[in-house]
Amino acid sequence: MWVNTGRLPHVLAPADYFSGEQHAREAERVFLPGWHCVGAVDDVPRSGDFVTRELFGHPVLLRNEGGELSAFLNVCAHRHCRLERAERGSARRIVCPYHGWEYDAEGAVRKVPDAACFKPIRRGAERLHRYRVERLGRLVFVSLATDGPGLDATLGERTVSLGREIFSDRFRMIAAREIDHPCNWKIPIENVLESYHVASLHRNVLADNPRFFKVFTAAPKPGDEGAVHELGDRFTVYRDALGAESAAYRALMRRLRGDASFEYVHHHAFPNIVFGHTSIVSFLQTTYPTSPTTSRSSIRLFLHRGDDDRALLSRAIFPVLDRVAGRLIDMVLREDAHIYPDAQRGLEASVLPGVLGSREERIHAFQSWLKRTIEGASLTSP
Repeated sequence: MWVNTGRLPHVLAPADYFSGEQHAREAERVFLPGWHCVGAVDDVPRSGDFVTRELFGHPVLLRNEGGELSAFLNVCAHRHCRLERAERGSARRIVCPYHGWEYDAEGAVRKVPDAACFKPIRRGAERLHRYRVERLGRLVFVSLATDGPGLDATLGERTVSLGREIFSDRFRMIAAREIDHPCNWKIPIENVLESYHVASLHRNVLADNPRFFKVFTAAPKPGDEGAVHELGDRFTVYRDALGAESAAYRALMRRLRGDASFEYVHHHAFPNIVFGHTSIVSFLQTTYPTSPTTSRSSIRLFLHRGDDDRALLSRAIFPVLDRVAGRLIDMVLREDAHIYPDAQRGLEASVLPGVLGSREERIHAFQSWLKRTIEGASLTSP
């Protein structure tokens, strides 16, 4: 059941979704001190593979160096040129495209063309600015702060424990998406925190999967324990028996995992990390501001590798599951993205305070946390 039984105030004002001042406060107090998921180890599987990310004005270069992950400011120490332009690729070494300065795995300069003109110069004296990197299962996180709490302390025990379980090596990544939105970052995050919109916005998905998504289209009734909200200090959870009414779904889950449950869990770690999982599928969504009125979402979809004694069956079924899961997530993402410009335009024009229902109480919890954090309230990790 939900925690609240009726309407709740919309804690944030419409201006908080487009004002430059709010954008700056969020960057300074919420994002810059934190840890940010920049992808998965599956994005950089071989030595020399790299991805680049833009985080709050900081271009980040993540590389696989002989199996070790390193992250640097994507800027040369010589004349500040961007080192890598592509979002992903592979290169044996880090070499500046402008003047050819070359860096080793630690980010120290190892080669300078015409080095004599820089005398006195000492090998390794100049180096790239390096960021802290930590993993949560197969997910990779980077901190832009030079010091401060580690990843576990920042996310909290509940989020860390779940992440290690559902993004472990028992899962493999089957889809990756990077999507730009013409809206404030909070709009996509709040969208996934409530099921109230599903019946209206996701008619195509519902038409193809009417029984599977039945739980999303009906409000919980008194005594109904099937759908539950949990509101924590730094997280919220939605839990239900998604798809459990389908005999075919139950049979498939049992075939792939002997210990399969039929529970769906959706976990939001404030401010912008969203996990969702069943026994065989896990996904990550993170959404970052790129300006006061634009944002970017990163989505990673994982599939359980199956039990060893079911390997033959898994090899036969997984290609089908890959296609179905990828197609389903693309459809949901497209339908969600279609409404974001209207939500953004409405917020920019609104003179109303807004209202939330009990099915949207996870949004209320998130907004309350964000407001406290912006105002400098101390918080306790879960």
